[in-house]
Amino acid sequence: MSQDFILKHKEEYLKNLTLQYEAAYQQLFKEINEANKVSIKAQIKDLENEMQEVSHEIDKLRFNIEKARELAIIAKQKEEVAFQIDQDNQAPTAIQHKQKIAEIAEEESLEFSSSLHREYNQIWEDNLHKINFYRVNQIINTILGQWKTKSGYSLFILKKSTSMGGKWCLQIMKSFIKEIGGSHHFCQFKFTPSQIQNNLDFLNYLANKFGITPNQSKNSQEYTRNIIEGICNSLFSGNILFIDVEIYSLDAEDSFLVWFVDQLWNPLISRLEQTSQQHRLIRVVSVIAVHGQVPEVCLPQNLCCGCGLEDFDSRKVLEIPLETWTEEEIKNWLFSFSGLTAPKIGVSAPEIDAMARAIFAASDGVPGIVYPELKQQLTHVLQSKFEQYKPYESNKSVYISG
Repeated sequence: MSQDFILKHKEEYLKNLTLQYEAAYQQLFKEINEANKVSIKAQIKDLENEMQEVSHEIDKLRFNIEKARELAIIAKQKEEVAFQIDQDNQAPTAIQHKQKIAEIAEEESLEFSSSLHREYNQIWEDNLHKINFYRVNQIINTILGQWKTKSGYSLFILKKSTSMGGKWCLQIMKSFIKEIGGSHHFCQFKFTPSQIQNNLDFLNYLANKFGITPNQSKNSQEYTRNIIEGICNSLFSGNILFIDVEIYSLDAEDSFLVWFVDQLWNPLISRLEQTSQQHRLIRVVSVIAVHGQVPEVCLPQNLCCGCGLEDFDSRKVLEIPLETWTEEEIKNWLFSFSGLTAPKIGVSAPEIDAMARAIFAASDGVPGIVYPELKQQLTHVLQSKFEQYKPYESNKSVYISG
């Protein structure tokens, strides 16, 4: 059984695991029986572990396939050099000359194959958020764009973050914040899949981050006030604080979001407003990214902004809507940002059309599924185009003395 066949099988298996993962989260959201919820959460955790393991296997297979191709090219080059030497019955100095050419060719083949894949992989990672985040960009530019000239505070939430590409939304926000200027402080806290959203765990993280003595008493309100004071004391004019909280799932009884808004976020804003005359242009943004759905009881409407940007309230939560990608958007991105149409690779317009069509058909435009499909296409294209590039051929005429 060839490695290419195994790789294709593994990629299909990972796609199926992703669909099961999404279905399990939807089932968890609808389930009301507590015993069943425990079972579903265990299933989700097993799926996450399995997805991670399969992803590692896929990466290893891709590396082995690429390495095998490189070795095959090197072997062919050696055969060509040996054949030419035998045919020409060259003198020892000429033989050494050809051997050195072959050695250079081997090095260039290895370097070209691996560096080309790294180069394009990085290009795609840096530009993937440009497929379609128009609504995200509109919100960010409208709300955070005001921060260039005044202080500001914003609290956002991302729902179904994993499947809908929340990480690229965060990438856009962080890039925008860096462009505003000032000194940036990024805080990231992740609840584990099996971890209950415990207020104290998050407070302990903030305490450690801002040099606050861990809570020694049972008074959580006092602990929260001390942490808020520590955060405010650490910020000075021109500072931007970005707090990123990642949550896997929320049950109907989870109160973390309500606590975050009422007991942490609003008191923090009030305290910062008191110091606004002393320290100018302090900006704070917090994003809560939830992998699954958010039950309405976990985030009541009175804590949320309205649907329009004109309804934005810095003391409430604004949802940033994440959308699926259309075939046309995927195709436009491949033309504009993938780099595949450059002369070095030379993918034609009909090939790009077919690629976009295949990716959309396999993913239905769900960003979390589009991503591995794109990476699979990248590997396939580079492997096929690599055969057309022969560094050895370009070096045959190079003269090396000695």
